[in-house]
Amino acid sequence: MSKLFNTGLFLFSNDLRIQDNPPLEKAMQQCSSLLLLSLIDDADLKPGRFGLEAIGDLRLKFLIESLQALRVELGLYKLDLHVLSGGALELLHSILQEHAIEALYFSEQSGLTLQQVEILKSRLDRNVKFVPQESALLFDPLQLPFEVNDLPVTFSQFRKVVEGIVVTPPLYNTFTQLPKSIVLAQKFQRFHRNLDVLSLSLETAEPNSQIPTGGSLAARLHFEHYFSTTSPSTYKETRNALDGWHNSTKFSYWLANGSVSPRTLWYQVLAYEDDCLKNDSTQWILFELLWREYFHLYSQKHGEKLYAFQGISQVPPLTTFYPYRFALWCNGHTPYPIVNACMNQLKTIGYISNRGRQLVASCFVHELGLDWRYGAAFFQKHLIDYDAASNWGNWQYLAGVGADPRGHRHFNLEKQTQAYDPNGEFIKCWHGKEKMLSIDNVDMVDWPLE
Repeated sequence: MSKLFNTGLFLFSNDLRIQDNPPLEKAMQQCSSLLLLSLIDDADLKPGRFGLEAIGDLRLKFLIESLQALRVELGLYKLDLHVLSGGALELLHSILQEHAIEALYFSEQSGLTLQQVEILKSRLDRNVKFVPQESALLFDPLQLPFEVNDLPVTFSQFRKVVEGIVVTPPLYNTFTQLPKSIVLAQKFQRFHRNLDVLSLSLETAEPNSQIPTGGSLAARLHFEHYFSTTSPSTYKETRNALDGWHNSTKFSYWLANGSVSPRTLWYQVLAYEDDCLKNDSTQWILFELLWREYFHLYSQKHGEKLYAFQGISQVPPLTTFYPYRFALWCNGHTPYPIVNACMNQLKTIGYISNRGRQLVASCFVHELGLDWRYGAAFFQKHLIDYDAASNWGNWQYLAGVGADPRGHRHFNLEKQTQAYDPNGEFIKCWHGKEKMLSIDNVDMVDWPLE
């Protein structure tokens, strides 16, 4: 098959895999020579709008492990992966110019916005073909019986519309004509935390391990282990547990940066149902993959509104920002032991259960009366499995500015503690009672004048 372009660039972002990566497949088929690149934007490692880095240490470690695993896998095809840090847009512009790139391939969820694409085009002194393609969804957009802008208002409506659609089987690479690997010019500085000296364990996390290893190989090993147990058959009963490696699937770690595709997971669940058992628990795993799908389409539909104070509603929430209360929540010093335990767990291992996320978010919005965006930004920094669409979409639900028909959801923390930690084991494990402070403080500037 003849190639369309002499030189192409594939930009890895939240698609750090070879298997079931349609835009990568297309780039390899269409380009004689291909530069493979991933960029770590320096801005994400510095405090931003909410005074927080977009990527904390645990997320960064998992990302580096994932990139190293991808580099090893690409090396089997004699292809090089270049990882750079700096100003992402400026780096991309320089590389497109320096190497006379004719086509830029990237996943649509890469974070490269239409505005950035237009900026790049305006700065280039020649035409470059921009080739975005979806790689993060279960369904091909052409399968959906609606346009993204007509996404059903609620998840329940969405589920009814799509539940009869057959998910396309994952694409396993059929590279018949591998492109020549382009070597990046020496002028570009590699990522300062050298990937080659990072010790990457090729073993999956042990069942009791708190922090897993990044990368597609670790993902495959984890999934093989998970589906070799009976855990999928009991998932619905255990998923709300606040702790414990096997109580939830932990798929979200590797889904978040695209080390595995949702279609691959969908078909692994179907295979388990065929080979072992199909019940409410296995169907609930598929149900949650549909939730992820809904949030990704929700993000595409609403764009910047995903991050707006008033969300997709017309009325901003009645909250404000109290620095002292925010600090209590971040440091696990609130008057609520269950919340403190969850926050301590999050900062230590980069993960809390779905139930834990709902509880701390409800406390943040209701008990503390804070601007929900700061909570979402804190999650963005610390959650290893951070997914922009799911994270900000769920926070909108809890803040009452999303698409949840039930509106402002408020959890009774005392009842939740009795239901999910009746013996106080989770709170004790994560030091939930170690330092509990009042949500308000008074100093001399607050004293009334006589």
